Amino acid sequence: MAALAGLALAVAGCLAGCLIGGRACEDDGDCGGETCARNGECAAEVMSVLLSWTVSGRVADEESCARYDHLSLTFEDADIDQKLTYEPIPCPLGRIYYDRMPARFDMAVLSAEGSGGQVLNQRRIRLRGPAVDERVDLGALAAPVD
Repeated sequence: MAALAGLALAVAGCLAGCLIGGRACEDDGDCGGETCARNGECAAEVMSVLLSWTVSGRVADEESCARYDHLSLTFEDADIDQKLTYEPIPCPLGRIYYDRMPARFDMAVLSAEGSGGQVLNQRRIRLRGPAVDERVDLGALAAPVD
C-alpha cells in the first residue's frame, strides 16, 4: 500500500513538474487570476488556433487523405524547448480548432503520417497573435520526410 502511495505521489509530482507555470488546473478558479489553458496549465496569456488544410489543392476528404493514416499537431515553445502534441487527428476533418492554448507556444507543426508511423508530409506554422487562423496544403510527397 505504501509503495502504491509513493508511486501515486511520484506520478503527481511528474505531472505538476511538466507544467511551465508549476500549477495544474481544471478551470480558471484554480489559477489565481490567470487562465486555465487546454493543456491543464495556468497561463497569463492564451490564444486560439484554427488550422485548416487541403491535400494537393483538394478539399480534405476520404479520397484525398487516403495516403495518410492520421495527422498530428505539435505546439512548440522554442524558448524552453517544450513540445505538446495532439494526435491522432483524422485528415478528412479538414480543420481543427484549439482555444485557450498558452500564448508561449510560438510554432505549430502539422504532420501527416502513414500507416507505419512515418511522417509523409509536414508543415510548420508560426503562431502570432491572440487568434491564429492558418490554411496549409499537405501536398503529396513521393518519399517520407526525414
